[in-house]
Amino acid sequence: MRGHIRPRGKNNYSIVMDLEPGPNGERRQKWISVAKYLGLPKATKKQAEIVLAEVLQKLRTQDFIQPEKVSLGEYLRYWLENYARQSVRQTTMDNYTSLIDKHIIPELGHIQIAKLSPMHLQEFYNKKLQYGRADGKPGGLAPKTVRELHSLIHKALDQALKWQAVTKNVARAVSPPRKEKKEIKHWTKDEVKEFLNSIENERLFALYHLALNTGMRRGELLGLRWVDMRLNDGYVAVRQNLVKTNSGILMQEPKTSNSRRNISISSNTVAALKAHKKQQLQEKLAHGP
Repeated sequence: MRGHIRPRGKNNYSIVMDLEPGPNGERRQKWISVAKYLGLPKATKKQAEIVLAEVLQKLRTQDFIQPEKVSLGEYLRYWLENYARQSVRQTTMDNYTSLIDKHIIPELGHIQIAKLSPMHLQEFYNKKLQYGRADGKPGGLAPKTVRELHSLIHKALDQALKWQAVTKNVARAVSPPRKEKKEIKHWTKDEVKEFLNSIENERLFALYHLALNTGMRRGELLGLRWVDMRLNDGYVAVRQNLVKTNSGILMQEPKTSNSRRNISISSNTVAALKAHKKQQLQEKLAHGP
């Protein structure tokens, strides 16, 4: 297969691929916008030359998506490896893989991406809400999980649109389940006091005291180090999270700048943490170097 470069205005180029002739011998071509392929507002001729070489190499190794032939399942696996893996955290990657393997591919994976319709997606979401559990148990998926499925498909098709693998994102025409407003239930001060009194002699007393005092997320609590605890100044510094992935336990930096923060703690929590630190030092000395 051959290809060449064509200028498109002042700030972009297109790759023109010569495809196999049609059934009646007519000439067929595929045009690829270099700027859209790279996800940029404009492109240079040098970038066009690089993209042309890359596309030709992928065609030779059969690693290039041909929209008229590829199924949604094939595209999603391509998107996972060639886009998502470089763009999201490992925990998100694990969740994407699980949603695709357990839910999307079994139901929609066989449909050609070019023939995927809004009705396919709407019926898929409705079915999952009614009886979509992957573990074989009766009942459907939670609306939150169906919204996650919609978000994943929407993102993947948006990228397919940029890559010119589709002409439109059909997920934009589908409405996922609404987010339900739930009343947040919390303990009263007396209930918190009763709970802490009941576990005062437990090893993780300081951890629960800190959690109840600050409302920190589980991963933030488990990611804390003593260097992050400014006990004499009355605060803890959130600088990393502990996360569980398919590859094991990892420490990651907070996702956003707002998550990287200092949190004030009460004098009672400071006392509990100091007592826990003292206990750790005593245990370390007892066990020797």
